[in-house]
Amino acid sequence: MASPDGQVSRFTRFLASGAAFLIGIVLIGLALPRAAAYFEIVSWRDLSQLAPTPTDTLEETDAQLAAYRRAAAWLPDDALLQQFRGRLALLALRPDPSKNASMKEEAASGLRAAVAAAPNRACAWAIYAYAGSRYALPSVSVEPAVRLAYILSPPSPACAALRLSAVLSLPQRVPDDMKAYAEADLRGLWHSRMRRELAYIYRDAPQGVRAFIISAVSDGKGDRAWMDRFVKEVTDADRLRQSEAR
Repeated sequence: MASPDGQVSRFTRFLASGAAFLIGIVLIGLALPRAAAYFEIVSWRDLSQLAPTPTDTLEETDAQLAAYRRAAAWLPDDALLQQFRGRLALLALRPDPSKNASMKEEAASGLRAAVAAAPNRACAWAIYAYAGSRYALPSVSVEPAVRLAYILSPPSPACAALRLSAVLSLPQRVPDDMKAYAEADLRGLWHSRMRRELAYIYRDAPQGVRAFIISAVSDGKGDRAWMDRFVKEVTDADRLRQSEAR
């Protein structure tokens, strides 16, 4: 006859085994949506580099977008999946503007979901503000978004370039209370590996803010001819590189 202590020991082991089994079931249940979501996109990108690129054909981009839609349906609160869905929708825009209304709405929806899922990420707000400005996305309020991108600074230089482009494109020009922050971004980019981006930011900026850009990057010592030479050097070098790659 088993002793009471032996019975208690067996019962304790049984409870421990049952608890471990239940915990395992719960963990598997929690992991399934994420596994299913990433299964949808693993065939398109290595898991360490899940991001769309602008060099794919339109057909490839459409296929990737469909995969990210399915993945985001599994994980609607995954900020990166939603952000990539929004970016892919922008890359999938057609040459005919009349065919882009639904794609722009999807881009806005994906990027809005990304900032809702990760409201503390400066880069998410920078991408949201830039896309809203650059592509005139519906229902995107650029100025509040770009303000949040600055409040949550500092981001990476690449994200700083996006929020800078957005703030420079505001219809009322750079608000007075944001000029110091924009100047800091301009100087930071000028002294970083992202300096080349400034050539395109300057080229695409409204005429009314170009003097502001020149003054910030040159400490007031440059002029338009100096900046035009810099822009020409960068754009000519990029065109040459692209022609050699073909």
